This record gives sequence, C-alpha cells and structure tokens, in this order.
Amino acid sequence: IKMALSRSMLIERLLHENNEDKCDSRPSTSHAAAVWDDIEAFARDNLQEVEQKLHQLDNLIWGKCIVMERNTRTAKAYFRSNSLRIDGSKEDFDGARFGLRRYGNQRRDETSERILNGLGEGLILRVDSTGDVYLRCPCTVWISRGMKSEMVERGREVKLFDLRSFKSSLLNRDSDEDPRRNLLSESIVYIKLSPAPALSCPLWFCLIHLITVELTTMLHPIEKKLSTLFIVTQI
Repeated sequence: IKMALSRSMLIERLLHENNEDKCDSRPSTSHAAAVWDDIEAFARDNLQEVEQKLHQLDNLIWGKCIVMERNTRTAKAYFRSNSLRIDGSKEDFDGARFGLRRYGNQRRDETSERILNGLGEGLILRVDSTGDVYLRCPCTVWISRGMKSEMVERGREVKLFDLRSFKSSLLNRDSDEDPRRNLLSESIVYIKLSPAPALSCPLWFCLIHLITVELTTMLHPIEKKLSTLFIVTQI
C-alpha cells in the first residue's frame, strides 16, 4: 500500500534528514467559475490563494490543480493521493480519479468537447516518496514552466517537478535580485492540450506544487519592515 506524502516531513527531509510518510486521506475539490484575461494575473491570483490557505491545509495535501477551458476556470482540486487519473468522464472526484465532465461550462465549445473525448484513459499524475511529480498522457501535450516550454509526445512520462533541484536553485538565488513572485512562479506548471497560448487553449491545467511554495516561503520569507518609534520629550 502506497503511503501519502506529508508536506512538513518532506520539507524536513529536504532541509535536514529523512522522515517517514503518513497515511492517505480524501482530497477536496470545488467548482468555482472564474475568468482571466491575463496569464500573469492568473498565476498571481492562484499563488496568492495558495499562500493564504497553506497554513490551513491538511499536511497530506501536496498539490493544487486548476482546470481551465480557454480563460475560464471549470474546476479546482487539492491532491493528497500518490497517483491520480484526470479524464473526460463524469466520475466524482474520489482522490484517484478526476472526471472533468462532472464540471459544466456554459462556454464549452466543440473543440473542448473533442479534446475531452480524446482523453481516453486520462492523464496520469503520480508523486513519488521524494515529492517529485511525474505525468504520463494518452495524447500529445505542451508543458510550460517559467520561460521553458516543451512538447511531450503521447505515452511518454515526463518529470514535472524535481524537489532537490528546486531546493538547490532556491539556495543559489538571491531574493533581492529575484522577487518572490518570480521564485514562486516556478512552483507552477502549465499542461496544455494544444500549442495555443494558455488563455486561448481549449483545455489546459495548472498544477501548483504546495511543497515548492512552502520551501520558497521558508527560504525566501517576506521581510517585514520594522518601524522604530522614537519618543521625543521636551525638557
């Protein structure tokens, strides 16, 4: 039986020594329509939401997925499971399967319908015991993170996140030169089912790795400016 990840344990393992994982529990999901006309605003809003809620989230939750059809959000979910299938079915989200047709979209067009039909057995997301995340797709996808983008052919498995490389990158960067927003943007991966720009893509996903967000906030915290109060007395 595979054990679920614990954010705090993985972070401690990355920063210090190894720790054991904890057991699994059910995920959470919601359907909340929202529209964006700017990809930077999309990233900023969703990262800000994760940062604000991070301390409230179950320690077993490792990721957040936002499902988009062009510029409209159709669903979002938090992931606990080590392995997850995202397909075009109407199945309820049970932690192991995420059926996208369960979430309606009044703006859904024929192209989006065709892509949903073509998902077949679905995209497979898995996270290993070190927190690294992998993706296998039944169709060609385009993956973007930061300034990097690549086409991943059908059936190929690709690593989306490498936590040790991510930590090493954070330690070698100066937060004075790299604003936290730029550092946090590397916690996001865009998975598109067409080569079109994200907000024009008929179906795409945004995956946020919560452990990388938490690592960034720990290694590059927001510096609060302290104001000193001087009391002047007249003699």
